Amino acid sequence: MCSTVGGRAAGDGSQPEALPNVNQTTSDQCKEQYGALKKDLEAAAQPIREVKQRRGPAAALCGLITAYGEAEIKIIEFVDANSTRCGFSRNFGDDARKAHVTTERLAAEACKKPQVPWRE
Repeated sequence: MCSTVGGRAAGDGSQPEALPNVNQTTSDQCKEQYGALKKDLEAAAQPIREVKQRRGPAAALCGLITAYGEAEIKIIEFVDANSTRCGFSRNFGDDARKAHVTTERLAAEACKKPQVPWRE
């Protein structure tokens, strides 16, 4: 008598269908969700590169860098909320936060109002 595995008879020479692995499903979900956030981050970075490449005004960078920072925050929040479930290392979240500090500094620089000389 043959037993069946995954709808096929075991020992008939064919490979049994893989049963869904909960850990693999979670890993795939994490990769998909993180991948979407990373894609958004890269999409926010592209206009910054374009402005810098054509040496556009710093004022044009203000909104773009701010939008990039918001995309970074979404990644940080995702990593913080899902670090255990997705298996992110502590360093991964820390590195994202350090990068965001740099982005905040750049945004502050790009968004500061130019000093108008005082007229007497």
